[in-house]
Amino acid sequence: MIQCLAREDMLAHLSEAISFHIKGDRYAALFHSRISMDLASQLRDAAAHRVMQKYRNLMMKEPPCAN
Repeated sequence: MIQCLAREDMLAHLSEAISFHIKGDRYAALFHSRISMDLASQLRDAAAHRVMQKYRNLMMKEPPCAN
């Protein structure tokens, strides 16, 4: 039960990261992606952690948007 809730929380944070990334708020996106990666580590979900790490690396390589 707890793992199911943690997995749901992980996916919610990843969804928030993607949403903030689309809106151009890079720092909020990186914050939420870090939380989702930490949850993936705690759940020992290597595949999800790997996907989130690649997405985070892509976000960090992009130049910040000029607001």
